[in-house]
Amino acid sequence: MSKIDRVLLTNEKWLEIWNNSIADFKPTGVSDHSPCIVSWAERSKEQIHSFKFYNFWTNDDSLYKVIEDRWKQPVERNPMFVFTRKFKLLKKDIKLWAKSKFSNLEKRINDARIQLEAIQRQLQAQPRNTSLAQEEHSLT
Repeated sequence: MSKIDRVLLTNEKWLEIWNNSIADFKPTGVSDHSPCIVSWAERSKEQIHSFKFYNFWTNDDSLYKVIEDRWKQPVERNPMFVFTRKFKLLKKDIKLWAKSKFSNLEKRINDARIQLEAIQRQLQAQPRNTSLAQEEHSLT
C-alpha cells in the first residue's frame, strides 16, 4: 500500500471529517503512480422527495396560470435543455402553489367534516329548512 492509500483509507481524522468520501484507485497503466478519484457519496439525511401531482389540482384554474407564467419565461440553450429546465422550474412553482392552496389539507378536511355534521344535525331538527339543505349540498 502506498502513502496516499494509507492517507485516504486508514487516516482516522480524514474519515471523521469526510466520512462520506470514496476513494477509487485506478490502474497504474504505464506510470508508477496510481490515479485516485475521490468523490463524496450523497448523505443519507438529504433525501430526494418525489414530485406528486394530484389530478384534483386541475380543477383549480389558478394552476393553469402558474404553468403559463413559467412556460413564458425565456430559457436559452438547446431545445432539450430548455424543455428540462422549464420542467424543473415548473416543479418548484407548482410545489409552492400547492403549498399555498392546499396546506393543512387534513385540518381543512376535518373542519369541513365537523361543519357538515353540524348542518346535518340541524337538518334533522329542521327537515324543511331549504337553506340548510342547500348548505349541506354545497359541502358534499
